[in-house]
Amino acid sequence: MRIIVTAAVLQPRLGSQGLRVAVNNHPDRASSVSLSHNPSPDEVKATRELAGLTQTQAGGLVHTTCRAWQQWEAGDRRMHPAFWELFRRKVASALPSPSSLPAKVSDMTLHQATARRAVAAATPAPLTPEQRALYAAAMADTEAVFALEDMAPSPQDKAITAAIVAGMVAPEQAREELHAYILEHKTVRGFIDSRPWAVR
Repeated sequence: MRIIVTAAVLQPRLGSQGLRVAVNNHPDRASSVSLSHNPSPDEVKATRELAGLTQTQAGGLVHTTCRAWQQWEAGDRRMHPAFWELFRRKVASALPSPSSLPAKVSDMTLHQATARRAVAAATPAPLTPEQRALYAAAMADTEAVFALEDMAPSPQDKAITAAIVAGMVAPEQAREELHAYILEHKTVRGFIDSRPWAVR
């Protein structure tokens, strides 16, 4: 027979700190969620800098605000693994391989410049049909995660995804063109209308 003890009974005996420890250590508590899946503030900042993005641009890529991004980098809030995975996927081609990542954050400038040159030198080809199917599935999964938080991609994000899935543009090319457009125009308005590859 299993006895269920409520928090009202345990609170006076254990105190709030003891109750928290008891609940966190309970054998029925799911252990699959681990804080190790959340990136550290240094990882968040270093990856953003490697991609050559401002905090505002990085926040825009994962559909959040500059302030939220600042809190992640400052360590005031933990970045949810879904945001981390989405950001890493969106900037993956601009980053160097894991083996070439710098040991210290202070070494980022050289690696950032190297990553930018490598991206600029490459002429990305549209994805193969198999890659496009995987990309579409990954984006559908990402949208489902965001839908749980009542968030949805912008019409611009949907248009870019549609063009990538249709094979009209490579993800790297779309990202680089968007980055250049933002730097030049200081806005994303009009970006899709100015692209010859956009699906209309």
